[in-house]
Amino acid sequence: MKKIRYILFLLVFPFWGQINAYAQEVKDPDISFMNARAIAFEGSRTVARDSLKRILFAYPSYADAALLIAKTHSWDKNYDEARKHFNRITSVDKLKKEVWIAAINNEIRAKNLNIALGLANKSLVHLQFDEELQSLKGQIMKKLNKGRKRMSKYKRKERKYARKRSIMVGSAIESFDKVYDPMYAATVQFETKSEFGKIIPRVNYAERFNSKGMQY
Repeated sequence: MKKIRYILFLLVFPFWGQINAYAQEVKDPDISFMNARAIAFEGSRTVARDSLKRILFAYPSYADAALLIAKTHSWDKNYDEARKHFNRITSVDKLKKEVWIAAINNEIRAKNLNIALGLANKSLVHLQFDEELQSLKGQIMKKLNKGRKRMSKYKRKERKYARKRSIMVGSAIESFDKVYDPMYAATVQFETKSEFGKIIPRVNYAERFNSKGMQY
């Protein structure tokens, strides 16, 4: 057992100074957070996230730093990564409305409206009757209904158009007992209906008496 501890000590000791320095860099978490937030708003979000991680290393329960990391990923369109961070926060604190709203908006930006609706419903389980969350849920439902109506209209139009189109393929062969070779005939016809009437392009092919011909 002592040998194992000694080995672990040898592995960790070279990095102990770096770890300790990393933690001690944050003397005032509030000031560090304000600076990181300003950097994030200026557009240097990777730098901001690094500062926020330092805050969390020294102060693991600093929820605003964790939330801002998630938000910056969403702003950078890293929606999947943002989702992971939002999920970690909501698994610990289910009563922080700002986190729910940010998580829902992340899914809206990612065009995952069904997931956004699920999060809205889940948030209202923990924050019942919250007007802002209810309003956000209503907006999502409107977008979903609008999308469904548009899709339904498109499908009806497709079915209507499909009924206006038809294709016909026909062939015939006529054989004789003597002298002449068999005669072949084939027809391909496509019919479509429009506001100007029927359009019927047709191709006829015939092979008879040693001659071949095609008519359009």
